Amino acid sequence: MGRCDDRDRRDHTNPFSGTQLGPTNTITLENDFYYSMRVVDTEGQPFPGTGMSLAVMKTSAPPVAISCTGQTPEYPTSSDPITVTMTTNQAKSVEERVYLRWSNDWFITSQIIEASPGGDGVTYTATIQPQPDGNSCFYTVLTSTADLTGYTGSGIIDDLTLAVNGIFNALPTPPPSPTPTPIPTPAPTPTPSPPSITTQPDNKTVNVGQTARFRVTATGTPPLQYQWRKNGTNIPGATNSSYTTPATVAADNGSLFSVIVSNSGGSVTSNNATLTVRTPPTITTQPADKSVIAGQTAKFSVTATGTVPLHYQWTKNGVNIAGATKASYRAPPTTAADNGSLFAVVVTNVTGSVTSNNAILTVR
Repeated sequence: MGRCDDRDRRDHTNPFSGTQLGPTNTITLENDFYYSMRVVDTEGQPFPGTGMSLAVMKTSAPPVAISCTGQTPEYPTSSDPITVTMTTNQAKSVEERVYLRWSNDWFITSQIIEASPGGDGVTYTATIQPQPDGNSCFYTVLTSTADLTGYTGSGIIDDLTLAVNGIFNALPTPPPSPTPTPIPTPAPTPTPSPPSITTQPDNKTVNVGQTARFRVTATGTPPLQYQWRKNGTNIPGATNSSYTTPATVAADNGSLFSVIVSNSGGSVTSNNATLTVRTPPTITTQPADKSVIAGQTAKFSVTATGTVPLHYQWTKNGVNIAGATKASYRAPPTTAADNGSLFAVVVTNVTGSVTSNNAILTVR
């Protein structure tokens, strides 16, 4: 194919024609320019191949596709300008222009408005002037490399169009007003049902440093409000159907937790739930060193605190002493061989264990 002539070709033979027979064909020639060719029917095409016209337009990028994406207002009145929003599928070339074409007579004559870019390279807007009541208004969106401003003839506009999108009605029939729904007579407000606790909070046992969670289940007319208490005093912020304590300390042992549930019908207070906080054993008095004469016995004692029961196991030189499982231990009559022996005790409970210091036995 030889070099295409990039001059606009306008056909004035039939201003009512412009049917596009096929998609725009685009070929690339030298200098990175594109020549877009559209075959148009200028005489109604009574027979295949009759009355055809060829328009050739030059762009520095492939022609864009364009669509109508919105109309504001949706139902315009005779005083409303009609703003149409358009979108291209990609940024257009500098030669290509975006137009809004509108008509009151199905495009026998047309008004052409060049669209204003939206700033992002792909969106454009154009505004149709207000239309009189009862005056139909149709529009379409298109692109061209020609300056179509001022043209009204369909043949000229169609021949010089690169991309076109379907016909839209700018003055659609507004939807019918809905039939007002009768307002029913309000039913009398029922008497609220006061709250009732169906599941009481359970007692909880935790190790010191752990948290404890209390829950309650209640019924009654919603909304239900909750206020948890500790030893009869409201806990700030504890206003849900469950409450989780902070990390517990030994002083929390034996605390009582309850909740008041209320609504517009009244209030009810739950049973108390007891919190048991288990503490590991702590030796408060270490076993003391002992000095005896050979043949005498020696007694070692320890004092410990912690969650009961406490269990004891005495050791001699690191070896458990059979049956030595109380807070004190009396050794058998001593011999010279017992001199320098080390006695200690391991105290345990459910949370852990602690080992005492060594007590030294001196046998004289």
